[in-house]
Amino acid sequence: MCVTKFISMKPLQLFSLLISACLLVSSCDFIRSLAGKPTSTDIELLKLEKEMAFQKKKAVQDSINAAQAEAERLLSEQQQNSTFSSQYYLALGGFKVTENALKYKEQLEKEGYSIILIRFKNGYDMLLGGGADTYKEAQAQLNDFIENAKNCPYDIWIYDTSTNLHE
Repeated sequence: MCVTKFISMKPLQLFSLLISACLLVSSCDFIRSLAGKPTSTDIELLKLEKEMAFQKKKAVQDSINAAQAEAERLLSEQQQNSTFSSQYYLALGGFKVTENALKYKEQLEKEGYSIILIRFKNGYDMLLGGGADTYKEAQAQLNDFIENAKNCPYDIWIYDTSTNLHE
């Protein structure tokens, strides 16, 4: 009797019953794909992509941190080794970012200048060049540097070490 009842159902009811059975039997991924939503595989791939991007960003930041630590170490080492042999120096640049100071120092040294890198108490790294025992000698060095340097900074000035602005 049960079988005859099943066969005698209206076609719409039979179709609805088959659709319901298919939906119950099939996975959520099938339904999500029909709806245009990401499936569990797509979601897993997105998670992996995000993790890889995070790891890449972390590696870049670690590299930057290592470079900054190395620059700080070099600056500290140079400051410990440097003593002033003169009272007056040409202040060729002040830098908040140590890497920039090191790049400019390298450039000036390639041009043949002897450069000292020191840290001022305000946190800036200063590049000093020349070296004179009198202000008049330092002024002559300043004029010579302005006339002959390939990349003369616009804000060059004479630093008197007795002011103790440096650390």
